[in-house]
Amino acid sequence: AFKEFFKGKLMSDINPFMIEKYKIWRSKKINKRTVNKEIILGSQIYAKAIEWKKYNGSDNPFLKAEKFKVSKGKKPPCLSIEDVEGIVSEMKHPVKRDMVVFAFNTGWRIGEIRKLKWQDVDPEKGKAWIIDPKNGESNEIVLNDEAIEIIKRQKEILNGSEYVFCHKNGDPFKTSLREAFTRAA
Repeated sequence: AFKEFFKGKLMSDINPFMIEKYKIWRSKKINKRTVNKEIILGSQIYAKAIEWKKYNGSDNPFLKAEKFKVSKGKKPPCLSIEDVEGIVSEMKHPVKRDMVVFAFNTGWRIGEIRKLKWQDVDPEKGKAWIIDPKNGESNEIVLNDEAIEIIKRQKEILNGSEYVFCHKNGDPFKTSLREAFTRAA
């Protein structure tokens, strides 16, 4: 789109007024959020051209152009206890069902639950550790009674595996529970 609109122009010829015209022209073809992303891309192109000494000017006209005001979509509400109970009751796979209930009771991400190993759990003390979480800081978590029961149930079902929640052969789940969760919902 830049190539088409700014055809025949040098980087030094492009100014904020032209960028405003580009925004109006482009917003007739695509949504405003995408136009904003293109404006950011244009700004990055100028920044690299300046850094690599391919553009002698110091002004980045894309920085002076205002982006469209785009309202953010409304976040979906949290699930109620009844919603979770309804979804869990529809889940067929017992281990995946326990993973969802464990997530609800602990607030853990499914990816953290999939990686949970027996060495990271102490059901007698009611504690578990998130090792290598998304934020990079390992955490000790106090488990409620339901989460402890789930862990004990997994020990009975899948005794001998390295992972708390896994397939019958001991391998951890590699996918998210999105498909099972969506089907149940």
